[in-house]
Amino acid sequence: MDLETAGTILTFSNFAMLVGAVLVAAGTFGSMTANSTIQNYDEIRQLETEVKIAQATEASSMADARAATANLKSAEANERAAKLENETSFLKKQAEEAKAEAAKVKERLQKMQTLRKLTIEQTQKISDLVTSNKFVIDPPVTLRVAAVADSEAQIFAMEFLNLLSSCRVNVSPTPYGGVNKCTQLQESQDGLTLSVNSVELTPGRQPFVHFANLLGSMGLATGIQIDPMLSDNEAMLSVLRKPTET
Repeated sequence: MDLETAGTILTFSNFAMLVGAVLVAAGTFGSMTANSTIQNYDEIRQLETEVKIAQATEASSMADARAATANLKSAEANERAAKLENETSFLKKQAEEAKAEAAKVKERLQKMQTLRKLTIEQTQKISDLVTSNKFVIDPPVTLRVAAVADSEAQIFAMEFLNLLSSCRVNVSPTPYGGVNKCTQLQESQDGLTLSVNSVELTPGRQPFVHFANLLGSMGLATGIQIDPMLSDNEAMLSVLRKPTET
């Protein structure tokens, strides 16, 4: 090999080495750049995934919060509905009780508006007693009739007065041929009272005992009262306001 050829080969070799060094440097740079780019993309994808996970978590939390709010509202609505149902039931019960009480009051008023009246059988029994020797004694007894300031009681009292008068029982004195007046301070289940001057049994009071027993046996509840102003052979039959349960 001559000197010129050797020089040419050396020159070519040096050039080849330079080119190789450049290629190696270019490859190294390209590799580093590519790795950096891939790493950046991986980080971006990871960040995007984390963002999506965070958004999904937030959406889930919001959904849970809405569900909890809905459940709370539903519970409150159920509670209000139950309360309203209880109040409605209570008001309905009160209305039913008021209706039942009104029916009782109406029934009592109807009974009170119905006039008391002696039946034919009661009239006959009273007539038989006051004309018998159980009632007709010597000296004769006096049985006066009185009534409270109530039209129904006064009508019933007049029935007694007329019956006794027709049987020749002494009913005097009578104000203008009518019944005497009496007072009633409180309600009583006795529609009648018989006043005598003492509960001690004497011949003069014996007729009144028979009379009171007869009234009671006929369902005419009669209370006994003591009036010292009356004489031994005198009594007062007082007609009170009609008992509410009669």
